[in-house]
Amino acid sequence: MSIKASPGCWGGLSDAQIEEILQGVEAMQADVKEKALLNFCIRAAQKDNYKIMKEDIDALKAMGWSDVQIIEAVAITGYFNYINTLSNVFGLGES
Repeated sequence: MSIKASPGCWGGLSDAQIEEILQGVEAMQADVKEKALLNFCIRAAQKDNYKIMKEDIDALKAMGWSDVQIIEAVAITGYFNYINTLSNVFGLGES
């Protein structure tokens, strides 16, 4: 799939923003608070997400994220994992 056909473009992201995202969280032009939530969501999407501790969530709260914001971010991450699984299993988007 080309960058132009990627879901990021559907959300109004520029090619430069997509390239930045593809370089990883630390390369993104985002503040420390946003990067912490993004990294948390990446951890939440891993198979060993059961290792996430209350202290990890408390660290996000200490940065100013609310319970609702954290839940929303993890729910969106989970939804995209679900959609990606369906897409991969059934070959959606393939010609």
